[in-house]
Amino acid sequence: KSRSLRRAARIRRRRERLRNMASAKNEAAEKIANDELNANRMQAMIAKAKSELEWMEIEEEARLLEKQFYVAKENLRKVTLYCQRKGREELKARSAARSLRAECNEKTDALRKANAQLVECEAKTNEQRQIQARVDKDTKFMDSRSITGVYQRYETPEMYRQLHHHYFRMLVYIIANRAEIIATERRHMLLHEMLQHNAIAISTRTTSLEALWKKRTRDDFLSLRRSELGKRIFGKWQRNIITLVFRGWVRFWTWHRGHKQAFELKYAF
Repeated sequence: KSRSLRRAARIRRRRERLRNMASAKNEAAEKIANDELNANRMQAMIAKAKSELEWMEIEEEARLLEKQFYVAKENLRKVTLYCQRKGREELKARSAARSLRAECNEKTDALRKANAQLVECEAKTNEQRQIQARVDKDTKFMDSRSITGVYQRYETPEMYRQLHHHYFRMLVYIIANRAEIIATERRHMLLHEMLQHNAIAISTRTTSLEALWKKRTRDDFLSLRRSELGKRIFGKWQRNIITLVFRGWVRFWTWHRGHKQAFELKYAF
């Protein structure tokens, strides 16, 4: 048993040494790998920094060239717009000149035609004035019976004034009569509505009065004693019942008296 224990201890020590040697080798290999990785990383960072620096220089040059290109392009656009605007202004001026020339020619022709038409209109005006003077002379007076009922001569303006006054006075009378009729109708409608409201109010108050009277009668009955209340409400019914009861009592009294007399007569003998 002690031998097997020593053997097991030797095996454990051997395994421990092998494990330590393996771990030392692994650590050495990892250290070498880490050193190489750090060196490669440093070289890569340096290369990246150089590349970024070169990229920044190239990008700066590209921005400068792009700015110059934009400035040149903007200047070209401005010059082009200026030339186009001047060209359009020149075309507009030529077009305006042509239109003004055409308008001037049209106005000249219109003036010539207007002068010719003016001469013709003056001749027609003189002719119409003569006709107007003749018509005024023919229609200065007028015979009519529309105002007084008999034929009478009036000046035409005076007759027109009187007829105008009479016509519109009749219109005013008609409008006033119509307004009075409408006002009377509305007043009658208002009175009819008031009568309807009064009838409804009378019916409502009559119903309320009946209900109040019933309530008052009921309160009066409730304030009475039972006997008095019975006399007022069930008087006839109570009298009928009392009559029946009294008749029954009389029959009972008669029957009882007959038995009593028969008993006394029997034992008296």
